[in-house]
Amino acid sequence: MDKYNIEIELKSETILGSGESVPGSVDLEVLYDNYGLPYLKGKTLKGRLREEAENIIRLDNKTFSKKNIDELFGYEDKNELSKIIFFDATVSENIKNAINNSSIEKEDIFNALTDTRSFTAVGKDGVALDTTLRQIRVIHKGLILNAKINVVCELSEKEEILLALSVASLKHIGLMCNRGKGNVACLLYKNGKEILSESIKKYKGE
Repeated sequence: MDKYNIEIELKSETILGSGESVPGSVDLEVLYDNYGLPYLKGKTLKGRLREEAENIIRLDNKTFSKKNIDELFGYEDKNELSKIIFFDATVSENIKNAINNSSIEKEDIFNALTDTRSFTAVGKDGVALDTTLRQIRVIHKGLILNAKINVVCELSEKEEILLALSVASLKHIGLMCNRGKGNVACLLYKNGKEILSESIKKYKGE
């Protein structure tokens, strides 16, 4: 069975919120693993890619259909498995192995990859509203995450192209994208080979 994975490069500070706060520290923490490395949940990635696929179909409903989305990402109203299963997008295993073989503390890794920023809500008069100041954790730009994709059954060429177009269209993840956070660049790999450019050419009939 073919093996796919998505590479996500953070092109700006990104907020992959955990929904949790740390009293006396930050009002919104980011997700991080046992190594202190930030990550993106596979379920969240799947949801964002489905949104991109739905936008693509709105623009081109002659090439793709709702059925293509449902078979790729799962039926929303049926208890049926999708053709692809997304794993969490994490830092590479090589980096994790290097951490295991070092004496670097988890907290040091986390602090090196993240920072806190202050945000506040602004009223119509342009003045900051009282009691709206928040400390939020951000992930530094430049971090590269990889998400493995399990293929339950082989993808058709059309399904593979739709997946590739969805990956190419994913430009923002996380919170506060309207404030310049969460800009990303994504690539799709199949059996270790980057196929995004090739898939786009196929879609254009080149």
